[in-house]
Amino acid sequence: MESQRGITLVALVVSIVIMVILVGVTISVTINDGGIFSQAKEAADRTENRIDYETNELPTQMQDFVNESLQNLFGK
Repeated sequence: MESQRGITLVALVVSIVIMVILVGVTISVTINDGGIFSQAKEAADRTENRIDYETNELPTQMQDFVNESLQNLFGK
């Protein structure tokens, strides 16, 4: 008998099982609550809220601070 080279059926099945497990873990990490997609959406929402704050509220607060500081410095 001559020696045959190649992968065995057992090695092929083990490789497929490992790949299926990896795919399942990857899907659960990306799609489930708290996964990558929901974390990215939360980060985008926080960024949008911060931009709104810096655009709308922060200048008013800074102006109020400057006015109050000038009043305290020079009197009313």
